[in-house]
This record gives sequence, C-alpha cells and structure tokens, in this order.
Amino acid sequence: MSERFLASALPQHEAAELYRPMVVGLREVAVFLMDPLGYITVWNRGAQDMKGYTADEAIGSHLSLLYTEQDRERGWPQHNLGCAAKNGFYSEETWRKRKDGGLFWAHIAITALRGDDEQLLGFSKITMDLTRHRLLEQCEKEKQEIDLILRAAQAGTWKWHVDSGQVEISRQLLELLGHDGQARELDFEACLEFVHPDDRARFRTLLEDARRDPCTAPIETELRFLRQDGACQWFFLRANWHRGIENGPMQFLGACVGIDNLKLAEEEKQRLLSQLRQERARFSDILEQMPSGIVLADVPSAG
Repeated sequence: MSERFLASALPQHEAAELYRPMVVGLREVAVFLMDPLGYITVWNRGAQDMKGYTADEAIGSHLSLLYTEQDRERGWPQHNLGCAAKNGFYSEETWRKRKDGGLFWAHIAITALRGDDEQLLGFSKITMDLTRHRLLEQCEKEKQEIDLILRAAQAGTWKWHVDSGQVEISRQLLELLGHDGQARELDFEACLEFVHPDDRARFRTLLEDARRDPCTAPIETELRFLRQDGACQWFFLRANWHRGIENGPMQFLGACVGIDNLKLAEEEKQRLLSQLRQERARFSDILEQMPSGIVLADVPSAG
C-alpha cells in the first residue's frame, strides 16, 4: 500500500472534487499538472496570473515553455523532471520567464505522481513568486556591502529633505563622530551643531546657496565636525541633488570622508617647511654678519 500523505474523512472522489475548485481558483500560487512527458494538462488561475499564459495557451505545451532560453539550452526542464521522477520531489529557487518576457524569482516544487503500482502518472508543480523577497535580500546585501565600503573608507552619509527641513545622518557618520546607535533624523539647525563653530557659517552658506540655486551644486569642501568627546575631526564633503523616488521631492545627498590623517600630514608638512624657512633665514643672517674676508670651504681629508 502506498504511503498516505493527505488524510481525508471523505471518499477519494469526493475529496478530489472539493480540492479541484480550491486549486483552480487559488490566486497566490501557480499550480498545474503535467503528464509523464512534462506536457501541461491542468492550469490554475494563479498560474495564469503569475506566468501570463491562459489555460488555452498553456495546456498541451511542454514545461519548457516556462523556462528561460538559457535554461532550455542546458536541458534544465528535462533535468528537473528527471530528478522529480527519480527522487519523488524536486525543488529550487531561480529566475523564471513570464509570457511577456519578464523574469520573476520563483520557488518551484515538482512532485512525481504515482499510482498504487508505482507507475508514473505525471507531475504536479507549484510555483510561488518570491521576487519581492529576492529584491529585499539583494537590497540588504547591498546595504551590507555599502556599510563595509564606508567603514573601510572612514566615510558616512547624510540626506537633507529640503521640503521638511529634516536631515538624516547615517549610522556610519555618527560612529565616526563617536556616537552609538542607529541613524538619526534631526532638523536643519540641530544638524549644523555637529559642525565646528569656525566652519558653521561657511557650511550654512553653501547649503542655502544650493537650495536657492540648484545649479551651484554639487558642493565640495573641507570642514571640521565635532566629535562626541569635544574633539574636532576633518572631513572632505561632497553633496548633490538626488531624487529618492520617481516624481518624488528632491533631496540633497552628501558624503563625508574622514581626512584627519591627511590634514595632520599636511599640517606637519607646513610646520617642517616653516621650520626650514626659519633656518634658512637664520643662516642668511649669520652670513650677512660675517667679516667680508671669511671664506667657507671644504676641509680636505687626511691621507
């Protein structure tokens, strides 16, 4: 006796009649049946909505109709059916093709249907459209990669919503300034408090000029931000206009890259140059004060 995976108190033919309209009318999941060779015999409404083919178009067609050209060339439809026939079940997540040529990320499950004598009667196939979940996963992966890049570059971002006056400060930028926690959204004036008082007026002018005349963007400047411990830190800042969503309001998006080490090296270079100039000036004064008959010459080595 074959193993029973689905229990029912009803006779088999009555249960089948009850399940048939449920499967046919199911809209969220594509469900269809195939004969032992992989030709479609039953096509539900969910399959029509998801894949774009009507029942008249799908029934009688081979399973390969629903695969991309690349998958057909490598014999993937036959491979999947063969795995299901051999193991009883086959599942994967991959890109599938709609009638209009568009792709969607599908979770598919093919089950081999066998009679009591274990003869292969055909296959059932269930498909769920997980495109949205896939895109969310990709977005999360991209966010993680961006986070690694920003950390490696000692950089952070901020976004000025000009229409509301709110400024979003990224977690990475806050961490560079010694703050813990997630990204923050502050009003314009509160955001300026992060800028060193000596650079604040200049930075305000750059932002207000960009708001009055967008053609002044992008803006590029070097300025100091205040850390949580009160110390200041140099950043190179670049910002430009950006539209977050189609037909949405414009936002001013900026990136800040830490250049403290470069500024320290530049200051050290200027200090050494200043010291060298002072030494040259002192040496020049000494020469001017020497008697005119003194001659400087190399002393020959003994030998």
